[in-house]
Amino acid sequence: MIESLLKYAFPVEYGLPSGSVNVPICRHNTSFAESDEMACNQCHANRGSRSDCNVEILKVDTNGVEVAVVRFEKYIEQFIGTNANIADRCDLILTESGMAHNKIVFCDLCCYEEKYVEPNKGKYPMGKRAKARQQMERSIDVLLKESTTAVNLLTYPEKVCLFAWRDYDVPDTPVVGVHGNARSNVQVFSSVRSNMASQTTQRMEHGFTFVQVKYPSPYNW
Repeated sequence: MIESLLKYAFPVEYGLPSGSVNVPICRHNTSFAESDEMACNQCHANRGSRSDCNVEILKVDTNGVEVAVVRFEKYIEQFIGTNANIADRCDLILTESGMAHNKIVFCDLCCYEEKYVEPNKGKYPMGKRAKARQQMERSIDVLLKESTTAVNLLTYPEKVCLFAWRDYDVPDTPVVGVHGNARSNVQVFSSVRSNMASQTTQRMEHGFTFVQVKYPSPYNW
């Protein structure tokens, strides 16, 4: 359903011929992981210590449901010269494959030190979490411009904006403390950070729920 809407109905709203765009979509019927290819490549180039990273940012437990993943950022890049080609857009849209109409998830991925997720004096003063939420809101607003797509989108019983993030400063393999070894125990403390792995939920406009999940905790479909 989502593939058909994005390929045939939605482009017409922005002056493109029906069927003129490609919908980058893949389907998973077992648990899977997602990453941000550009961000992960930059991280590998700039951080030698992360060269062996598995480049996972989001883990999804499908719970037996076949999930379709649309790479929304790449999709919307095709709308050159239109108001749909917004600079701030989310990375992914996830929903069930086929005609199922139970749940849709807009997702933004990030791999940042924890201090940049909260409001800070860095690249995103509002904090990457708030920035990601803004990008998902704008992506939703773009799709709501086309009536058929809007009706489909707003009638999902469960609508989620998912902020999926990973702290590249935390080791892939948990650090275990050693009795009497002060240095080892300091590493344990720094790797745990403030335990922001818990899923945080908030209500949003149009009946969406904002959810945060921190890697390696999975998002449960």
